[in-house]
Amino acid sequence: MKSDIVTKAHKIIDGAYHIGIARLTGATLSDMPDIHWIDTADYSGGWFADPFITSVTDSAIEILAEEWRYDLERGRISRLIVDSRSFRLMSVEPLLVQDRHLSFPYPVSYGDRKFIAPESSQRGEVSLYDLEDNCRLAATIIKEPLLDTQLACIDGGYYAFGVKPGGAGLEGTRDLYVYRSPSLFGPYTCIQKIHNDRREERGAGPIFTRDGMLIRPAQNCEGGYGKGVVFYRLTLDRDGLFEEKETGRINADRRMKYGLCFHTFSPLGDLVAVDGFDYAWRPLEKITPMIYKAWANISRLIRR
Repeated sequence: MKSDIVTKAHKIIDGAYHIGIARLTGATLSDMPDIHWIDTADYSGGWFADPFITSVTDSAIEILAEEWRYDLERGRISRLIVDSRSFRLMSVEPLLVQDRHLSFPYPVSYGDRKFIAPESSQRGEVSLYDLEDNCRLAATIIKEPLLDTQLACIDGGYYAFGVKPGGAGLEGTRDLYVYRSPSLFGPYTCIQKIHNDRREERGAGPIFTRDGMLIRPAQNCEGGYGKGVVFYRLTLDRDGLFEEKETGRINADRRMKYGLCFHTFSPLGDLVAVDGFDYAWRPLEKITPMIYKAWANISRLIRR
C-alpha cells in the first residue's frame, strides 16, 4: 500500500529547477552567494535550469538556459530576458528545439560571432550552433555523447572538457575527457583522461578567470546528482596536459530556498547565475490527462 501511495503522489508532485542571480563582489568560491531567485509567476508550462548569462544592462539580464517543457517532456534551449532590478522574468524566446533533449547551452565567441554548444548526448555528439543565424548548425565537433561539455581557448589552442554517460550511480562523473583542436570548429582529438576518486568532474558552468587563475566549475555528484559545485584551478604542464587543483566548493543547502540541488555556477562580470531544485505541486497538469484517459476508456467500454 505504501508503494502505491508513493506512486500516486509522484503523479501530482513534480520536481522543478529555478534560476537565481547573485553578485560576486566580496564573495569567495567557498561561500554560497546571496541569491535573488527569478520571479517566474507569469510563466507556466515548464521550468528553467543550466543558466548562462550572456549580457547585462541597467535594465535587463540576458540568459541562455535549458527550458524543460511539460508538453514536450524534454528540454529545449531558450533565451530569457530578466529585469535587472526586480529579477522578474520578462520574456522567453525558444532558440533551439529538437526531437531529443537539449540542455547546458554553453556559449562561445569566435571573432565577432557567437555560438552555443548545448548538451546533446542523446544524439551522440557535440555540435556548435550559430546564435546569429537562427541557431543554424555550424559544425559537429565531437562525435561522442559527452555530458555538459565546456569549451575554452587556452594558450592558442581550443579545448573541450566533458564526461561520458554510463555506469550506475553516476560513475561516469569520475572521469573527465579532454579534447584539443587548432580551431573552434574542430576536428577535436582526445588528448587526456583525468580520473577522480570522487564523482566530481561533470561540467557546472563556463570556464572563467578569477584572481589570475583559470577556473573550471564541476558538479559534485557524490551521493546523488547536484550535491554542489567544485572549483578546479586548471594549469598546463610541459607536455601540454592539464592538472586540476581544487580551489573551493559550494554545497547544496537544504535550509535554503530551492536548496535540494545546486549544480550550475555561471559568472559574467560581477554577476553569477545559479540554479536550485525543489518539488512542485502540480495537480491540474498531472490530474487532467489522467481524467481524459479514464474518460476515453469509459467511452470505449460504453460503445461496446
